[in-house]
Amino acid sequence: MPRKAQALPIYKRGGGWYADLRRYSDVGGKRIALTLEGERTPVGNRKVAVEICKQRIKEYEETRNDRRPIDGPTLGKSIERFLEWKAENTSVTERTLEEDERHLNEACDFFEVEASVPIAAIRPHDVERWVDQLRHSVRPHDRSVGVSGNTLRNRLHSLSSFFRWAVYREFTVMNPVGALIGLAKPGAEMQEAKFLQPDSVALLLEAARIIPGVHEFQHALVATFALTGGRRTEVCGLEVQDVDFDRKTLTFRPNEWRRLKTHKSLRVIPLWPQLSVVLKKWINKNPSATLLFPLNNGGEERMLTDLRPVWRQLGAAIEWKAKHPLDPPRLSAKALRNAYAAQRLQTLDRGEPIAVYTVARELGHASTEMLERIYAHVGVERRRSKVVEFRIAHYKSITEQVKELRARQRAAGAERSAK
Repeated sequence: MPRKAQALPIYKRGGGWYADLRRYSDVGGKRIALTLEGERTPVGNRKVAVEICKQRIKEYEETRNDRRPIDGPTLGKSIERFLEWKAENTSVTERTLEEDERHLNEACDFFEVEASVPIAAIRPHDVERWVDQLRHSVRPHDRSVGVSGNTLRNRLHSLSSFFRWAVYREFTVMNPVGALIGLAKPGAEMQEAKFLQPDSVALLLEAARIIPGVHEFQHALVATFALTGGRRTEVCGLEVQDVDFDRKTLTFRPNEWRRLKTHKSLRVIPLWPQLSVVLKKWINKNPSATLLFPLNNGGEERMLTDLRPVWRQLGAAIEWKAKHPLDPPRLSAKALRNAYAAQRLQTLDRGEPIAVYTVARELGHASTEMLERIYAHVGVERRRSKVVEFRIAHYKSITEQVKELRARQRAAGAERSAK
């Protein structure tokens, strides 16, 4: 598929034409009036303005190529050094380093194909061409649409991080990613997140309670996700001492098993009655454990990391299928986090609607902006309550589904007994 031609940065003001050539700021580019030689008044004819703009861009390109250095470290030779420095001097996770390496290798492939140029020779216009190539590529799982703005921003973030390090090491004097302006810099795609309706969460908890799973603690695990709004690693890394039945609180704090996402993620949230009953039963079965949901590896505790078998089994049990536009395509910890946020916003605090800031802090956010823009949902099933709970008795809409679920499990149990 041929690349879509990039629109010229020209615009009309009053009766004349102008051009915004700040993308060439490194060689003197700025906003200019498009005038004929020897005149001061901008031309009023668009075709003439286009030709003048193309000539100016050609001159800037030639100047830029003349200024390119002929030596210096290249991108490909510096990636490994940058990743080693980032691992030693920052607190990023291994997953982040792996993503940075993949993104930088993609950028390296693009620049090395065109020419093996030094780091200092890569200009904003070069980065813009790389973004343009990514923008017009296709998603591996859906070839009907192009790469999303969020994906492009992730690539640019990794490249920008590398160039900030390169400036620090004096391999170059500028960060070409930071110099991008206007449409050349992809915007984030902010939209309401997918979430589970409260009746679906109640059905899911019932399935987790009665269905034998890959882990015997799946009911306690799913209930903790649904009734705390915790992130995946936050819940999997909870310790038994983080649950306080006397004060009716649950604490998310960093420990030897995992860190928290940000310093604002350290928080104490209510231990809701429904969750308290579930966790008491589970902890009594494992009184000597340190982790709340441990995996045993040769007699040693290990943090649970792969939840996909649990979500697949529960999804098959309740025959999960997205019906509402905001239903998630598959079950996940993130969907339960969003469900908690929606349900918590419906609760009462001393007889008054709960403050949005309180809910934001329980989710580990520093402000209410993310909650209001992404996490706040108006569910189909809504009920005011003093506590967060997902009980099947509250939702008549799932009565038949619960009966069918229990009947299938009784039949499966009878079949196992017969064998």
